[in-house]
Formats: sequence, C-alpha cells, structure tokens
Amino acid sequence: MMLSVGAYAQQEEAQDTSKTDRLIVKFAETRITDLSGDEAEQIFFGDVKLYKDSLFMFCDTARVIGNNLWAKGNVIFIQNDTIRTFADSLYFHGDSSIAYLYHDVVLENGSNKLYSDILIYDTRTKVASYKDTAIMVQEKSSLQSVRGYYDVDNDQAFFYDEVYIEGEDMKMRADSMSFLTDEQRAIFMGPTRIQQISRDIYCESGFYDMDDEVALFEENAQFEEIDVEASAQSIEYTELTGEIRLEGAAYYRNKEDIGRGDIIVYNETTESAELLGNATFENAKSKVKGGGTKKVCLPAAKVKSMSKAQKDKVVRAKESAGKSGKYKRSSSTNVKGARKKGATLRDWFEKENWVNVKTGKSCGE
Repeated sequence: MMLSVGAYAQQEEAQDTSKTDRLIVKFAETRITDLSGDEAEQIFFGDVKLYKDSLFMFCDTARVIGNNLWAKGNVIFIQNDTIRTFADSLYFHGDSSIAYLYHDVVLENGSNKLYSDILIYDTRTKVASYKDTAIMVQEKSSLQSVRGYYDVDNDQAFFYDEVYIEGEDMKMRADSMSFLTDEQRAIFMGPTRIQQISRDIYCESGFYDMDDEVALFEENAQFEEIDVEASAQSIEYTELTGEIRLEGAAYYRNKEDIGRGDIIVYNETTESAELLGNATFENAKSKVKGGGTKKVCLPAAKVKSMSKAQKDKVVRAKESAGKSGKYKRSSSTNVKGARKKGATLRDWFEKENWVNVKTGKSCGE
C-alpha cells in the first residue's frame, strides 16, 4: 500500500468555483492519499472544505475517489447561498450531482425546514425526496408524510401516505396532498379530513389557504359542527366574512331547520342560511317543498290579493310540472311581490302564513 500524509490547502487562484464541474477540496487539516487501487483515494481530516460549481460542502472527515465524495461529521451542504442542508453523513455522486444525506437531516430554504433521517437531493433540479417519513416545519404549520418530495425552485412540496398537517387552530389528515410553500396553500389530492376547534370537514379535492383562511372543498364535500351539518358538490369557505357557500345538491341542517337547494349560503356569524334554486325548507313551524309535487304554496296575504285567473295560472303550471316529474314550474309563471322587500329566504319561510293556492288551506295539510 502506498500512502502519503500531509496538511492540505489549495491555492486561492487555482479554480473559478462558478465553472468547476469537478469536485475540489479547498482545505483540510490533514490529507492521506492511497495509491494502491485503480484510482487514487484521498482521505481528509479536520475542517474539510469542498466545492463543485455553486455547491459548497463542509465536514469533519471526507473520502474522495474521482468525482465522488463520502463525508461524515457535521456535514453542511450549501447551494446558491440560499439552500442549506445539514446532516451527520453524506454521499455525493459528482457526475450526476445527486447528494444522499443521512441521519438528522435538515434542509433549509428561507422559513421552510424539511427534517428527515434520509434525504436524496438532486442539485440540478433542486428537488429533495424521501421515502421513509419527513416533516416540513414553517412559521404557522408543520406537515408530515411517509413519502414525498420538495421542489425548491417551484416552492411546492408533495406529500404521500399518512399525510398530517397541524396549524395554529386546525389539524388535517389526508392520503396525498401538495403544498405551495410560498402561498401557504394546501391542495387536496385525495380523501382529506380537516379538524378545527368545533368543526369537522371532509372532501376529496380542493384547497385550503392558511394565510387568508379561504378554502374550497370539492367531491363529496361535507362539514359538521355543533348542531349543524352540511354537504354539497362543493363548499366554499371565507373566514373573513364567515360565509360558507354550498353549491350543487346542497344540504343544510341545524337543530330546527333542514334546507335543500341548488345553492345554500350559510353565515356562521349571523347563523342565517339562504336557499337558492330548487329550494326545500323545513322546520317546526312550516314545511315548504317543491319539485315533483302538484301543490303550489304562497304567503296567504299574496294569495288573497291574486285574481282567480292568476291563481288558476300558477296552479295549472305547477300541476303540469309535477306530472312531468319536474322540480319547479316555468319561471314565466313566477308571482311578483310574493316576498317582502328586504326579507331573507329564511324570514320568508318562517314568518309568513303559507297556504295552498288551489284550496286556500294551510300548506302543510
């Protein structure tokens, strides 16, 4: 075995670091060179500094064969001065520029920190991937999954298998999800359940904006909170206004009321709900339905003011629609002035005396 031992430091003017595609050792307190193999093996000890292109590496000990590096002890891996990775050990394949980092790995990019025990980082694409659990920590949240990857250049992370997110006032579990780190937006890619202080939400696609607290829940969307449950094809939520908009086969229920319609708008601040399109509303005081029935109901005061011809017109239209299985009669037969100006749909249903236009009896009879 042929060995040479000595201190090592490269001359400052020897290389332009921005154009070097070979792995260069800048400094080490001690170097050992083994010339017994087909290719020289160099081992460096003490405050080792290396670089390749815009990559800078630091460690306690290093072994270099050709363009490949094995590093151990206080490993620091820096790219473009903004992406910093810390680990206990590192294997760097110089020709592919892929780094394999092991044990207590932390990748830092701005306020984002990705923790894992094993991390693979492609320095050319700036994508870090893992296959056995990692946690991303940010100022307001932490995200965890079994598998995933972090696209640093595009500020987007993808999480797969047992995804768990915890924020200031919510917890989220999913099968898969992507996260826009710059926008603080979670994008649902499969079954997802969100738990807040008093609310439980489920969906299979959509997004949740953590900064603005705006969300869209789609595909089997539903939510539950104290004495309230709702479902729809899509549910939009805005924290600032307290508005929850259910659209498409919308359903809403609280302790006293059940509402169905094309669209239901519920305000959690005022605890009021408005039903729009093909609406059905039921409560202890009244029951108003449409769609497939042959009965048409209006407030008693309005019915009293209508002529016989007007009454016959809306009754015939409703009966014709009901025979055809339609949910509502033609809009051309809508009665003007049936709802008082300024009244919400809920006020309209609850505070009026509804009667059957044809019989004059209570609508519920």
